[in-house]
Amino acid sequence: MDKESAYTLLNKSGLRKTSGRVAILNCLIKEQKPLTQQEIAEKLTDVNLNEVSIYRALEAFDKAGIIHRVEGLDKVWRFAVSYHPLSGNCHPHFICTECGRVECLTDLEVPKLTPKNYTHKIKSREMILKGYCEECT
Repeated sequence: MDKESAYTLLNKSGLRKTSGRVAILNCLIKEQKPLTQQEIAEKLTDVNLNEVSIYRALEAFDKAGIIHRVEGLDKVWRFAVSYHPLSGNCHPHFICTECGRVECLTDLEVPKLTPKNYTHKIKSREMILKGYCEECT
């Protein structure tokens, strides 16, 4: 997975490069795992961003395809950078059923399924694998 800078991701998406957006993307790039909005806010205490600003930025990033979201067992969304959004690469996620940890499994790909006589238009694919992480095994 190629790491791209926050500026590069924002340029490719056509979104404005505000200091808040850059800080949020840099946080997600640095952590390399899905984070909740609250976790992002906790890591960015030195940046003057409120919950609404973080929420709006995450929504804009998701809509532009530069991040993706996955819902944890606690029904809270987690956000991670999508380094290849236009390639169609769709990876599964792992959720630990003991501690709730969520991980992107970027070395795997969700298979494309196209049944015969299927008239629905598929907009996205998701695969969640559940079990025990290394720490909970």
